[in-house]
Amino acid sequence: MKEKIENKINLYSNCKNFKYIYMKKNLKQTILTLLSIVFLTNVIVAQNKALQKAQEKQFKTKMKEFKAEGYKIGSSVNSLDVALLEFYEKLKDNKNQQWVVVTENCPTENLCNIKAQNDAYAQYATQASANVKGRIDQEFKADASPNAVDKTAIDKFYAGYEILVSKNIAGAVKKQFAVYKQTANGYKYQTFFLINVEAAENARLDAAKRALEETKVNQEWGNKIQNFIKEGFEQQSSN
Repeated sequence: MKEKIENKINLYSNCKNFKYIYMKKNLKQTILTLLSIVFLTNVIVAQNKALQKAQEKQFKTKMKEFKAEGYKIGSSVNSLDVALLEFYEKLKDNKNQQWVVVTENCPTENLCNIKAQNDAYAQYATQASANVKGRIDQEFKADASPNAVDKTAIDKFYAGYEILVSKNIAGAVKKQFAVYKQTANGYKYQTFFLINVEAAENARLDAAKRALEETKVNQEWGNKIQNFIKEGFEQQSSN
């Protein structure tokens, strides 16, 4: 009987010690977790403050530039400083990419506006074609296989792709505001656009698909080209 009682006491003691050790271990893990949260929060706060400070500096620099060069805001319900602040705020979203077009020697502000819109599509398409061409040229140097793409076909692809991107990109490009100043030859006009990265990617991929079909580039190179376009957008999104 005495032995049974001692066993029960030992069992109770062991359980009590186990609960104490378990609670102590859990408490330590909880403290470490809380410290990690506090540390990460401080890092995020510091990063946000640094980003805000950089954005404020960027805003002030741009406003000084506009003032020094004599720019005024174009047709807008907002003042120039508000328009610029809103523009930078939208750029915080990684889904947006800025695109600035400079138009010169327009006889009227309205004509500058129309030309800027068309130039935005054309310039974006030219860059799209140049990016793909750069990647393909690199592959040409590295690929000596029998499946290397026909240069005549690929040249036709570049031209077709650029035209199709220019047509497709309109839905992804949104004007935010414009500034202008009068010069001896008319107006100088700076237009600030935002490009939706996802919509632009779809426009470029659709243009590539159609251009590849029209120029009959072989399947292996067709797949490579579409991968180049996707990789290009991934790099832009990470910047």
